[in-house]
Amino acid sequence: MRMLAIDCSLGQVSFAASMGSKVYSYVLHDKNKSDLGSSLFDLLAEVVEGTSITDFEKILLSIGPGSFTDIRIVMALGRGLNLAMPENEFLGCTALEILALIFLNEINPQNSFPFFSTVYCPSTRKQYGQMFDKEGLATEVPRVYEEGDLLALKEQYKMLNIVGCIPKIFNHKLSEGCCLFPKKIDARALCRMADFIDPHTHKFSEMKPLYIRKTYVNTN
Repeated sequence: MRMLAIDCSLGQVSFAASMGSKVYSYVLHDKNKSDLGSSLFDLLAEVVEGTSITDFEKILLSIGPGSFTDIRIVMALGRGLNLAMPENEFLGCTALEILALIFLNEINPQNSFPFFSTVYCPSTRKQYGQMFDKEGLATEVPRVYEEGDLLALKEQYKMLNIVGCIPKIFNHKLSEGCCLFPKKIDARALCRMADFIDPHTHKFSEMKPLYIRKTYVNTN
């Protein structure tokens, strides 16, 4: 199956095209050269070069958290494509969910403990996180985590697996009693995890963008 993935979760939008889970084309937007709105379709044309957008049977889009503007632009693109190609499969997923899938399917398939999925977005300068149980089901809504929140989490769980990206300033404080699994998210990760995303609960047309404001979630 030919797939197209678009990720906007870390303040830098990326595009990937794959056949199955094997990525054959990857494009990263450079904010220093152009704004995303004006270059979006050029980037899309570059990643699907040699094929038609209608050839992609599955389209995967991250819905946040991250830059408000980038999420809005990518969501608008996804909705436009979905209207133009209603017969194709469109899926939406948060970066925190993708990290949880990576942890359970690539890093630690034998996991038997709750774990914490987290991303740091340079454009917003915020650490986003979400707890999952040992089966990979979310036990809380995504939210912003401050340093004190991370340390409290460590004390609460004693033994905690952390997957994702954490600033170096936190690493030494969390290393004792925690297992850190550094991972970054981009469109290629969406392609690798596509088969593990539930199409019934992650239909793009039924999802709202994930904007996080401090300690609460805004999906308006």
